[in-house]
Amino acid sequence: MKPDKNKWKKVRLGDICTLNYGKSLKEEKRNGGNIPVYGSAGIVGWHDYALIKLPSLIIGRKGSIGNNFYSECPCFPIDTVYYIIDCQPNVILKWLQIVISHFDIKKLNMATAIPGINRNIINDIIIPLPPLPEQRQIVNLFQNIENCIEQAEQQEKNLKALLKKLVDDLTQAQPKFGNLLTNKNCKSVLFNEISDCIEKHDKKKRNK
Repeated sequence: MKPDKNKWKKVRLGDICTLNYGKSLKEEKRNGGNIPVYGSAGIVGWHDYALIKLPSLIIGRKGSIGNNFYSECPCFPIDTVYYIIDCQPNVILKWLQIVISHFDIKKLNMATAIPGINRNIINDIIIPLPPLPEQRQIVNLFQNIENCIEQAEQQEKNLKALLKKLVDDLTQAQPKFGNLLTNKNCKSVLFNEISDCIEKHDKKKRNK
């Protein structure tokens, strides 16, 4: 499906969803558990019960203003964030996250001296709103890209771990490198012996 921009609307954010305030939950009162506690910088701890049980979009209100996070699971947004769970039926929450990520919300707040973003400023943001089928298509595309990024990051971690293991194995008292290297064809030497050898080789090469 090719998006048809002629069918897209321009809407005020506050007209299609509700920004709710998070609730104070000091660090010493977080009881552990499996419920993520969200602040403006992301997950800041864990608790044993959720403030909200529906999928939610969380937006930084104080501190890291404008940061946004999508939570599929029950969570506890604290008082440094807003959260959105209520949208009109023709709005997908993940679409809102994609669009809101485009705006530098922190800059929108620079005209005030208040150390936080006013809810009315976010409510007044004008965003594009495609028909539901196009929202789903775009959200699925972004999700596929995010999945590819996560897989690539995991592959990078695995390769770095493999590289470290190979180096560690090679520098043991009894070096090993799978079936390619055994103690019979490997010996330990001092580092200066190698550097001297390299220096002599370089001199010979320069004198040719």
